[in-house]
Amino acid sequence: MTSSFPVVHGLCVPPGDPLRFQAHDFRRIFVTDAILNGLPPHIAQIICGHKTIDTTMSYKAVYPAETIEAHRAFIARRRATRPSEEYRTPTDAE
Repeated sequence: MTSSFPVVHGLCVPPGDPLRFQAHDFRRIFVTDAILNGLPPHIAQIICGHKTIDTTMSYKAVYPAETIEAHRAFIARRRATRPSEEYRTPTDAE
């Protein structure tokens, strides 16, 4: 049986049939990977053109707690690259 879907060579589903992807699968992979690497879900929503955040969150293959932890890790990585003097305690005048 032939299909127009791309085949990932060497990867098979349990009965031995080739693993096939549809174009929409790559949107789901993108959203999951982007959120797990710190992209805020509302930004992924805009990139994907979803009307609601619920649609975007249904695309990702992670749970809300994992999303929060991934975003915190992303922020920690960004802060580590910034000069520490930017994280000083504000003065009373500020």
